[in-house]
This record gives sequence, C-alpha cells and structure tokens, in this order.
Amino acid sequence: MGSGPRLSGANHGQTIMRSKDQPASAGADDTYHAYQIENLLSELSYTQRLADSLAGKVCNRPDVQFLGRHIQQFYWTVTRLVGLGRLHDGSASKPPKRPLLKPPVRPVLERTDIVPASGPRILIDVTLTYRNDNGTGIQRVAREIAQASIAHPGVFPVIIENGQLVSYFRHSTLPDVIQIEPGDRLLLLDAGWFLLDEYLPVVQDVARRGGANVCCVHDLIPLLYPGTVSGSSTRIFRSWLDAILPHCEAVVAISRSVAEDFINYASEHALPRNPALRVGWFHLGADFKTEASGPVSSQVRAICTGTPFFLTVGTLEPRKNHAIALKAFDLLWAAGIDVRYVIVGKMGWIVQALRHRIIQHPEFGRRLFWLQSAGDDDLSFLYRHAAALIQPSIAEGFGLPIVEAAHAGTRVIASNIRVFCEIGGDAVSYFDPMDAGALAALVKEALTNPRPASPVPALSWKDATERLLRLIKDGSYPLAV
Repeated sequence: MGSGPRLSGANHGQTIMRSKDQPASAGADDTYHAYQIENLLSELSYTQRLADSLAGKVCNRPDVQFLGRHIQQFYWTVTRLVGLGRLHDGSASKPPKRPLLKPPVRPVLERTDIVPASGPRILIDVTLTYRNDNGTGIQRVAREIAQASIAHPGVFPVIIENGQLVSYFRHSTLPDVIQIEPGDRLLLLDAGWFLLDEYLPVVQDVARRGGANVCCVHDLIPLLYPGTVSGSSTRIFRSWLDAILPHCEAVVAISRSVAEDFINYASEHALPRNPALRVGWFHLGADFKTEASGPVSSQVRAICTGTPFFLTVGTLEPRKNHAIALKAFDLLWAAGIDVRYVIVGKMGWIVQALRHRIIQHPEFGRRLFWLQSAGDDDLSFLYRHAAALIQPSIAEGFGLPIVEAAHAGTRVIASNIRVFCEIGGDAVSYFDPMDAGALAALVKEALTNPRPASPVPALSWKDATERLLRLIKDGSYPLAV
C-alpha cells in the first residue's frame, strides 16, 4: 500500500535499495491499476451517454457519428490514463505551456526584528507562488515556509526575476538582488519544473560560485502514477529532475515515504544525479486558521447545523479518489442513515464523469455538497464542525488536510496508503481505498464515537520550518541513493 514501493533496511546513513527479488509493492500497484480501470470505465460510460444524447443532433447518421466519437474518446482516455496523452494533445511537438503570471508585486515585510546575515545563507525559492499563487498544495507550503523562515538569521525567501535571484520580501534591511557567495544554499522549494529554462541557469550559477543546491521533492506522482495527471506533466517533471539533480548536493522530501520513493525511482530508472547526492525529509506544518477570523458564509454555517457531516478536502482529480467516498455515502443513504458529505476543492482533470455524477446526484444540495471556492475561514469552520475528515486518496506526497484537521481536533478517516500511515500513526482510522463498504462502516462508527482516543501528531509551520532549516544547515541527510 502507499504512494510507492516500500523499502527495507532504512538505517541511518545507509543507501536504501529494494532487493531485486523483492516484489515492487504489489499491493500499491494493484490498487493503482484497479483504480485506473474503474475510473476509465466511469469516464467511458459518461462519454457514451453524452455521445448518445448528442448524436442525433449533429448528422443524419447518428450511428456513424456516435461510433467515430466513441472510438476517439476511448483513444484519448486510454492514452491519458497510461501517461501517453502527448500522442494526441500536441505536447510532444510544443514547448510546455507556462502558468499565467501575476503582475510582479513583491510583498512588503512589516517586521523590525530582521537580523542581518553573517556567514553562508539559505535562500528559499518561492518563484511560482509569487507569480501564480493558487492558495493550495505546493503554493500553500511555499507561502507558509517563506513566512516562517524570515525570522531565522541568514534565511531569505527568493524569486527569479530576469535571470537573477531577488528577495521575495521588500524590506529596508534586505537586498533586492541576491549575489551568490561561497557556502550559500539554494532550496528549490516551489514547483519550478514548469519553468526549467529559467531555473537551470540560476542553479548552474549557484554551483559555479561555490554555493549548493537542494531540491525539494513534494511527490513523485507524475512518474509513479502517470494516469492520474494531465497532459504532459510526466514528461515535464522528468525533464526537470534530469536537468536539476546533477547540480544538487541533496534532496529533501516532505515525508519519509516520498524520500524512499525517490531513492527507489532514482536507482531503478538511472536518474542523472550528483554521485554524492544525499536524501532527507521533514514533515509539513498545520497552524492553519483553526479559529475563523473572518466571516463564514451562510452556506457553510447551514451545512454545519443539524445533520452531522463528513469532509473531504482536495482538488477533484483522479488520485484523490472522491468516487469511492461518494459510493460509500450512497450505501449509507440507501441504508437510511441521515448524514451529509461535503467536498471542498476545485475542479481538476480526467474527472468529467465524477463531476457529472456529483452535480446530477439526487442528494446534491441536500446531503451532498461541493464547495469549489471555500476560503480559509470557511474551511477552518468546516474542519472544526465536521464529524470527521475523510481522505480516500490512492497517492499523496504528504496529506496536508490530515494535519490541518488534527490541528482542529477533528477525527481523521483515511485510505491506508503508506504516507498516511506515516503521518497519522495509530490515531487515524484506515480503510482500503477501493473498499466503499469499509469506509461506510468507519463513517457509521464515527457517528457514534465522534472523537479519536488520541490526536494525530501535528507540527506548527514554525516547527516544520525549523526542522527543515536544521536539516539543511547541518547537512544531516540520513539517506543516499
């Protein structure tokens, strides 16, 4: 189970590799392939229904029109699910599309306790968050660590502008342009793989000037689970690793599970890399706004009143596995159990059938809710009033909603993938991510026992940032490839 192959012999300072005779985490692979098949069938069934409804309107031969459309959609769906979308989406012959950029307005830092650097510095890259902050996922991590890190002497969040490193914050004591000095370390914290042509010269310059680069790996989902990502993401991400890793002294992952996934993948797929590359990990923080400081929407207040509800947080995308949770609630509603299910997350990719299933569901707006634009105050309120958080993912790098819910004192029910077991320990109730009946049973249990016996361990962002910086400063990376 989990986000990638399980390793053995994880001793401090050792190179960790799976024996050639050891199976490659068959349970995780079986779960992933089963999910691919189920999602494919769902998407094809939806496509067929849609084609059936349109065929009679587009030509005089609906059978021919439907057949051609169905074959084309089948080809598109299958190739995307197995990571070959480039065969038809044009990405193989086009440069990757860059994210939309915001007007460059660096935030002003309103602090008076900034201590000037003395000696080597740690520079934390937040370029994509600065340009296009979606407020979720990696951008949320980058923003929180940037805010927490500035209190540490010699630590500066930076961005790339015109081929130079520039201070992310504006402050009278901070230089605008950062000149690399021997001993400096650049932490590639943000999702820079979409901007490789900008990052590579900077990374090379850091190494050339006697500095060092540290690459943060949030997950290896585009490589290990290509059927769950869109377009050319797999190719872009692999190109990033191929180009950047040879110039890095270390990799830091956001969980031990991801660190082990990286070691296995780098070894088995011969990733180009610095032969002395070390690997470490840290855990993310969660001092999310557990006390709402702003107005909570009337819709969220209504959801939190009366009938108990369960919450899932995350973009609607294949690996989040919302479909199995909805199936579990269908079982509960059919059994006459009065409970609500709330999904918080934006619309993602390869889930048209699931989207249709949600918005056409007879319980939609009654006991089934999908909030695509909930702000921090709404989400905080939902965490604190939910009977439990449900995270049914088949693959994750960490699982930030689990620690956010834990920080709010909310029970957690999660799929038994490896990284969730790492984060939640014995405090989480686990289920097989393909077993809707098992999830339904845990929901029924939570209705009668609304709080866990022990909370999920949760770091603050301050603590998480301190651990990350200590790891980089000390160079105490415990693993090697």
